[in-house]
Amino acid sequence: MKWLELKIDAAPAGLDPVSALLEDLGITGLVIDDEGDFRDFLEHNRAYWDYVDDALMQEKKGLCRITFYLEDSPDGYNTLSRVRMALSRVKQEHPEYGSLLLTMENMEDADWENNWKQFYKPMEIGDRLIVIPEWESAGVPEGRVALRLNPGLTFGTGSHATTRLCLTALEKHVRGGETVLDLGCGSGILITFLILCGIVAVIFFLLPTFIVFAAVGAIVLFIMRLFMGF
Repeated sequence: MKWLELKIDAAPAGLDPVSALLEDLGITGLVIDDEGDFRDFLEHNRAYWDYVDDALMQEKKGLCRITFYLEDSPDGYNTLSRVRMALSRVKQEHPEYGSLLLTMENMEDADWENNWKQFYKPMEIGDRLIVIPEWESAGVPEGRVALRLNPGLTFGTGSHATTRLCLTALEKHVRGGETVLDLGCGSGILITFLILCGIVAVIFFLLPTFIVFAAVGAIVLFIMRLFMGF
């Protein structure tokens, strides 16, 4: 399916009323960019950041915009026509809402759930581990232990610094035979690595939505070790 990406540039005073206008026309899923909200967030959440990239600051400078999407179809263009007429009327009645400039870009539909996989490549972590996505056919370098993983939509691909640090620490300190608790296990990457290390028992907790991703990976690897000596 093809889509129309629509953007409306407005003054800060126009963001809320124009958003309400679009919702009255049956348009939901609005994306609102507001420089004021961005700066307010930075000001009141200093405990959570140390540095803001200059490019991001420049991108947000003066930005007050509403973004929404319509189907590239007769129904979508009919809705777009109604939006144009409504904006024209509101612009005349409320000049304080800003230019209300409407721009449009055609977009192809995308498989957002799977497109990220093209950027997830084998990663060497620590001295012995290599994490390989299960859809990759990469070989295992000599001296490395392969951890094949499909994280789905959960946290724990091995690319984030926190996961890499945990894996490196486990590699350094685990000798085999320990009992380990993994609280909030995400994709199960740490559990799977611990099984490779010869852990006797692993207890893990996570939200029910993600249980399948973690448990299936751990169970499959356990069976491989048990019956195939992997």
